[in-house]
Amino acid sequence: MMRSLLAALAVLLALAPQRVDALLCTPVLGCTCTVTASDIDFASFTPFAGPQDASGVVQVSCSGVIDVAPAVLTELDDGQWGSYAQRKMRTASGDELGYNIYTTSQRNVVWGNGSSGTSAVWISGGVVTLGNWSRSTTMFARAAPNAASKPGNYSDTVVVRVVW
Repeated sequence: MMRSLLAALAVLLALAPQRVDALLCTPVLGCTCTVTASDIDFASFTPFAGPQDASGVVQVSCSGVIDVAPAVLTELDDGQWGSYAQRKMRTASGDELGYNIYTTSQRNVVWGNGSSGTSAVWISGGVVTLGNWSRSTTMFARAAPNAASKPGNYSDTVVVRVVW
């Protein structure tokens, strides 16, 4: 029985395409992956209280996977109005508030695409995956209001890209 399972696994691995980035897919079924990200909600804060931290989650779910140690690289763009140095949220009237998204809870490495001093994040986990695979990771954010910050509903849109 064990030999049959190992032989079947060897055949599947032989049929799988060579690793291009990080995820091996079955050639018959193909891979499909979806990525979802929760909102990062800073809630209400007072400008004089200093920076406020918040977090969100990025989840990647794939099917048709045949991999020993599946992983995908996730990149974030710089948002609609800012840059990787400082992303910006805006109100409907155009007021801006600086913030950023980080790879760790220490908030010392900006999550981006690997350019301009940023780092992309590997989402990985599991051993010998045949079929469906799903993993998530946390985004850590910090908003930096100041005395000139006006009250309002601030928002930004950041695109998550999965490289697999």
